[in-house]
Amino acid sequence: MTAFVGADCQQADCQQMVEKLLGALGEVVTGNGPRMIALSVPSGEGKTRVVQEFYCRLAAAQTAPRYWPSALADESDWKTGRKLLRVPTFSPEPKAKMPWLYWSVSCSWLFSLAREQPRAA
Repeated sequence: MTAFVGADCQQADCQQMVEKLLGALGEVVTGNGPRMIALSVPSGEGKTRVVQEFYCRLAAAQTAPRYWPSALADESDWKTGRKLLRVPTFSPEPKAKMPWLYWSVSCSWLFSLAREQPRAA
């Protein structure tokens, strides 16, 4: 990936967050418990860019044969216009083993479901 640029992501802040994510993953890999990390900042503050860079760093560190593709697909939801980061359709290299799991959840979708649920009186 390219360097962090633009108004939506202060380079030092985004790079620091990627390093924190890599550090947390390193702790999990060495057996220091599970982690759940939520990036919760206002729109336009660089969440997408941080996730893209974190994924690219993990993908680049894979040993051959590689399981995951080198970058996430960067698309937009046609209904909401929001950014979607997903693993593109891919085929792992022969005999590759999954070194980690990538899972992304759109919280705005979850919150909209919660608002639609009827509330008890």
